[in-house]
Amino acid sequence: MFGWVTDCCCEGCCSTDWDFSDDGFNDGDPWEEIADWHIKIAFEDGVDCGGSNENIQTGTAQKCLDVFEEAEYTINLDGEIEAQNPGFERITVTINRCDGDVAGEQVFTMTRQSTGTGGQCLMVAKHESDSVTLEVGKYQVLIDVSTVDAGWHEGAFWEIQISAD
Repeated sequence: MFGWVTDCCCEGCCSTDWDFSDDGFNDGDPWEEIADWHIKIAFEDGVDCGGSNENIQTGTAQKCLDVFEEAEYTINLDGEIEAQNPGFERITVTINRCDGDVAGEQVFTMTRQSTGTGGQCLMVAKHESDSVTLEVGKYQVLIDVSTVDAGWHEGAFWEIQISAD
């Protein structure tokens, strides 16, 4: 149903592998590729929760998707994110069309973040799922993550899995 793209027309999306970037991390690469369409980013613990990272931590991952027959795609997000304040440990998954009459059109977006119930370094498990039907064509999958601030995260992460149904 889907496969690798060798010459995607979306700017910056020409790799057959995930293209990862990050900023604000002290201890190396925070990204892990679990399987072809299953990745994880782990945030470093903030100083107010016993860690050593005093930075806002951000990351992006992008990959091209070549859809060979129309199908529904499910995007699953699983994470441990702060309970303290709303709007933190934010993740956005975007799918952009790369070809045809609608090249450059955003066909899907999903943003999730903490909801804020208090608890300082307490983390909350979060599971979110959404789906989109994609027509035959080339697409760019773009994932943006951010702690938004430097505080209140201990063992925080997001795991992203995309599958064709």
